[in-house]
Amino acid sequence: ETTALVRDFADVARNPRLGLYGAIVVGPAGATYTDPETGADIATRSGWRVDVHPPDAPAYRDFALFFEDEDAGIGTHRMPYTKVVDGVVGLNYGNAPLAERTGNGAALFDATRTPLRTPLLEALVGDAVRIHVLAPYSEQAQVFTVEGHRWPFEPGRQGTSMLSSVQVGGLEAITLVLDGGAGGTASLPGDYVYGDHRTPYRDAGLWGVFRVYRCLPEGVRLRSLAGADAGCGTDLGVLLEVAGGIVVLGLLAGATLVLRARRAGRRNLRSSSDRSRTQRRLKSLSTEPDDANGTGPLALLIGFLAL
Repeated sequence: ETTALVRDFADVARNPRLGLYGAIVVGPAGATYTDPETGADIATRSGWRVDVHPPDAPAYRDFALFFEDEDAGIGTHRMPYTKVVDGVVGLNYGNAPLAERTGNGAALFDATRTPLRTPLLEALVGDAVRIHVLAPYSEQAQVFTVEGHRWPFEPGRQGTSMLSSVQVGGLEAITLVLDGGAGGTASLPGDYVYGDHRTPYRDAGLWGVFRVYRCLPEGVRLRSLAGADAGCGTDLGVLLEVAGGIVVLGLLAGATLVLRARRAGRRNLRSSSDRSRTQRRLKSLSTEPDDANGTGPLALLIGFLAL
């Protein structure tokens, strides 16, 4: 199993920049390959995503991402320094410049508000996932990352280091096997940003969204790897999860009320004890003779003020 980059070598200075590149991804022996949306056999077709079904191992989602850039100056010592990437940038022949998107902060990366022109990776929580990252035409080293996920430096080797970002240079082809599958080891659904971790290139559009579903909403055509129904309308697990959340919130609210009642009770006891001590003190002062300086009435006045 391996991933090999393929590109036009007739004019390496110009032709790859025009998009004349691809990849050969070698899967497990005897595996079958199906369309993630229809389940049809696509072993004789090409594409950037496929579901792989090995004969003696669990099925997995397989994605191929091609990064392209041609700015040789940004980030170097060349003056004047620049902050905006020059030239072509591409992620599977598309990009998503932040300057063209609406909103601020996290809203800029909300794929539900503004459609993306970069690949939308989709999977169900816990699905095994492999991502092939390739750089067929690149002037600089980039840093690829998947938000909220990590992968082994050497898959299959005991004790290997875990990575959450990796450098990708020109002509490299790297395969990532996500630890815990889609949603990471915490199995959390949601939209995760992937792409170039270098800010100018991310701003220029080298990023996309990895969407992880707990169950499949109506209208989403993705199929489960096992071929079973994963629609939200029949997902008992989701209902149980919501019910469990309500129970937990109820317990927390009840515990909070009990704690507040206990604190209020302790405050009342302290107040009652303080009043009793003050009253005893006033009684003792009232029976003592006033001294020559009149300190007796003064002490009595202070006692009333304290009460």
